[in-house]
Amino acid sequence: MTIAISLGIAAVGLLVLGAELWRTRTAWPWDPGLLRLVPGGLLLLLVLGWGVGLPVRLGMGLGAGLGLLLLALAPYGRAGQGLVVLVSAAALLLPGDPQGVMPLLAGVGVGVGGVTIPMVGRWPGLGMTLTQVWLSIAGMVWGSRLMQIASGEERWLLEGIPVVMALVVGAGSLLMGWQDQPRWQLGLARVLAAGLAVFAGLIVERNLLGQSGSLTLFMAVGMILAVIVGTWEAGQETDYLWRGGVTLAVAGGAALLALRLGGSHGAAVMGLGCLLVPGAEAIALFLGIRPLVQSLIDGYGLTNISLTHSYTNAGLFLGIAAVALGGILWGRYQGSWRSILLAAVTLGGVVGVGYFFHTQPQAAFLLGSLMAAFVVAVLAPLTPLPWQSWGIMALILVGWGSLIALVTPEILQAGIDASRWQRLLVLAVATILVGILAGGIGLAQQGRSHTAVESQVR
Repeated sequence: MTIAISLGIAAVGLLVLGAELWRTRTAWPWDPGLLRLVPGGLLLLLVLGWGVGLPVRLGMGLGAGLGLLLLALAPYGRAGQGLVVLVSAAALLLPGDPQGVMPLLAGVGVGVGGVTIPMVGRWPGLGMTLTQVWLSIAGMVWGSRLMQIASGEERWLLEGIPVVMALVVGAGSLLMGWQDQPRWQLGLARVLAAGLAVFAGLIVERNLLGQSGSLTLFMAVGMILAVIVGTWEAGQETDYLWRGGVTLAVAGGAALLALRLGGSHGAAVMGLGCLLVPGAEAIALFLGIRPLVQSLIDGYGLTNISLTHSYTNAGLFLGIAAVALGGILWGRYQGSWRSILLAAVTLGGVVGVGYFFHTQPQAAFLLGSLMAAFVVAVLAPLTPLPWQSWGIMALILVGWGSLIALVTPEILQAGIDASRWQRLLVLAVATILVGILAGGIGLAQQGRSHTAVESQVR
């Protein structure tokens, strides 16, 4: 059954990949400049690789290779999404040992993010592709986590849930349509995509898994959210304010409903449904990152986190503050090097909170960042121009940080075993490294400004 479904998903990915490459063959030439920041991202991955196990290192290497392919496909519409669907089909055929699959999948996500995040601002379609990567991995990681606590025939049912998610992603992206189409063609493409996704989800969930079809219902709700948010045009500032308030209320209510009735899988599937329409990535990321954080908590035998604990409360505060300070850096620095700086801060922040404060504060840090980034993304049209793209970028960084937290249990354990002096030494070295990185980027930015002024004078 798994092989047949994987072949169907692979066909969907190949169709999207080929169609997009043909459609954009003349409009978007490949730009070798996309690779100029790859060494910085690879350096971050090498630094992280010192403290993780072999399966994670293997996943990071595979993810870095996949990230390079996604960069090469970035100018070509949704071709990158087709490649992600194709890789998802191969991931479904991995050995059924969840102890080995989950670190490998999370490592792939970390590798992809390390290579591609610096160029998200350059190609808008790359953000949509990364959203699809995060949500696909979230579904599979959470399914693998459930397999660890299941037994007997229930294992096969839980193994099928990530299959449903990957199939939904493939079907939803197949006929999603393009923004430059006539309005009626775009609407027809979305209706066909929604119908195909719902039909495929029902077949797999009801006929192959013997379930009630509730996950497909959550997916349909996500599609409705995507259509509302993605097609809602606003002109004046008051319209944006009204739209932002309604979006926050509706998305928050939908997330509560999905988590209450469908758990983390309900939230992830609803997020996948939001990929139907470009422009709803914020809701998709908000819903889809939650299973990653839940997998982190469950991995240490916890069911929830206590926000009243002093360290956990500090982690929540740091997460909110990190999004605010990151927005200031995003607006202050120009060029793609700011993404390298923010990726380095994300890596250091997630690992640092885990090392110094442990699991619950680390999960609270991620949840605080997730909520703050979602609010910023929804209200972005009301902010000054440099900050308008920060919300989606912050959500992408939170997803990457959640994957980093999943692959670094050894570093967290090292923090538990470390003495006070060892922790102080680590803190001092980390502060020096961040200062050097920030200073170097600041000098580069200053030099670029002087060059621009001299060229204007001439």
